[in-house]
Amino acid sequence: MTSPSGRAESASPGHASPGVSDLRDRWPSAQVIRAGEAVVVGARPEAELRDIAAAADEAWQRCRAVWPEQPPPPVILAPATSEQGKALRDDARLVSPDPADGRPGPPDSSGKAVTDGTATDGAATDGAAAEGAAATTVVVGDPPHSRARVHLGTGAWDALTDEGRRVVLTHECVHVALSAQPRPDAPRWLVEGVAEYVAYRDSPVSLEDVWEPLREKVTRDGVPDTLPAADDFEPVEGTRPRSLEQRRLTYAEASSAAATYARLHGESALVGLVVTGPPGGGRDRDAYGRSQAELLPAWQTDLRRGSQR
Repeated sequence: MTSPSGRAESASPGHASPGVSDLRDRWPSAQVIRAGEAVVVGARPEAELRDIAAAADEAWQRCRAVWPEQPPPPVILAPATSEQGKALRDDARLVSPDPADGRPGPPDSSGKAVTDGTATDGAATDGAAAEGAAATTVVVGDPPHSRARVHLGTGAWDALTDEGRRVVLTHECVHVALSAQPRPDAPRWLVEGVAEYVAYRDSPVSLEDVWEPLREKVTRDGVPDTLPAADDFEPVEGTRPRSLEQRRLTYAEASSAAATYARLHGESALVGLVVTGPPGGGRDRDAYGRSQAELLPAWQTDLRRGSQR
């Protein structure tokens, strides 16, 4: 429930927002807080939940400003402890489509994490070592019956500044928006790059700040030969965990490539590329391969110019 002033308000059982009845039933100790159209369900202190809800609504508005269709507002899960967070992620019922909404889920409603916000804090942290994911979007089912929930971490989330939290939530809102519709076979760099591009678009923390470590790497080692591969975004390489610095560099490469595409073709074309696929080229990997081949030299040129600043 939202007050006329737009402040975050508690949602009473009789006024629970659509899609959270399963959460209320299975997480009875949690409160439901709504700000605008964003909903937070959590066991943290009420003041924290209200701050999260306000940040989530602002993040959703940032995403909505560039999205071709109105994206679904986010539902945020805010556990109080890491143990509680793991239990929530392991309980697929907490992310499965809610039959009460008239949208029964598939027979196997197992949740799949499609993204995390580990690397999206960029320059917007307090300087604390943010271990683990600040936020993870978990999606169950296929559109139009899919359900996405954004799970907040504990230590990594708590290490972010207020603006860092808005950046992370905006990034996750992009993934929530993408989960709501059939999507092309977009490469991982594009999905994450667009999420980062939108996350920093209206932020006082600029992508230029986030790209500083990448510029230093280009000055030292030269430009990358290829765009980031899907495996580059994984938190583990083989049996070894990737460092936070490595993952930030990968996200910086993705967001800078997305920015190059926006420079060449426009912001709406960039968002359209991940939503509907390459113009006139279909929605499969071959079409994206041709698009990437055209983008790569322009991106490398932009990286060289940036490293010379």
